[in-house]
Amino acid sequence: MPRLFGSEMSVGRGRAAFLTPSAAVSEPVDLTTGLVAQYNFNGDYNDSSGNARHLSRVSAHPTYPAGKVGLCAQLSGADYLKSEDTAFQTGDISFGGAGWIYLADKSAQYGLVGKYDTTVGEFEYRLLYDNIGDQFHFSVYDASGSLLMPIASTSFGALSIETWYFVAFWHDATANTLNIQVNNSTIDSVDATGSTPTAGNAAFTIGVSDLDNSDFFNGRIDALRIYSNRVLDADLRTALYNSGNGTED
Repeated sequence: MPRLFGSEMSVGRGRAAFLTPSAAVSEPVDLTTGLVAQYNFNGDYNDSSGNARHLSRVSAHPTYPAGKVGLCAQLSGADYLKSEDTAFQTGDISFGGAGWIYLADKSAQYGLVGKYDTTVGEFEYRLLYDNIGDQFHFSVYDASGSLLMPIASTSFGALSIETWYFVAFWHDATANTLNIQVNNSTIDSVDATGSTPTAGNAAFTIGVSDLDNSDFFNGRIDALRIYSNRVLDADLRTALYNSGNGTED
C-alpha cells in the first residue's frame, strides 16, 4: 500500500483517504498517592479516601447544605470536627491540603484546618482566615513552638463572604518553602530554609484554631483532602480545582 510521510493513505471505492494520527491522550492526574484523608461531607464527616480516618464531632453536628460539589459541612458556634489518628502527623516532610472554603462572615479570625494545640512542641500547622488582613494564612511551627515564616494569600486580594474559594496550602520539604494558593491563581511562597517543622501530637481539626476552644469557624467547607509525603504540585492542584468546579473523584 502506498505510504506518505507522516500519514497513511488508504484506497477504497476509487478514492484515497488520508488517516491522520490521533492526538496524544494525556494521562489522568494521580489524586491518591500520599492521600491521608478525603472529606466530601455529603451528609456525614467520614473519610472517603478508603483509609477510614473518620472524624468525630465536638459540640453539635454540622449541617449539610448545598456545597461546591454535592453537599458540604456548615459549622457555626462552638462546633468543630477532629481526629486523633497519628497518620495526620507531619514534621519535616512534604505535606499539605486543599479544599473549598465559604465564609459566612468576616467578623473574626477563623480556624479552618490544622494540628494545633496550646502545648508547645505538640502543634504543627494551621490554616486560618485572618479578618484583619482579609486573607487566608498558612503557618507551620518547630519543636520550640516558634512560627516558621507564616505565609498569607496576599496575591489573591480581598475575599468576599458567601463565595466559594479553593485554597491549597503545602510545605515543600525539598525546596524548603511554605506555600498557599487561592483559586489556582498566583502562589504566595516563603523560604523556610534553616527551620524544621515539628511532628507533634496535636489532634487534626476542622473548624477551630486550637483545642483551647478558640477561633471557631462560621462558614462551610467542602471537598477537603489532606496529603502527606507529597508536594501539591501544579498538576494536582489544577485537577482538584477542576476549572472552578471542584471534584470529589
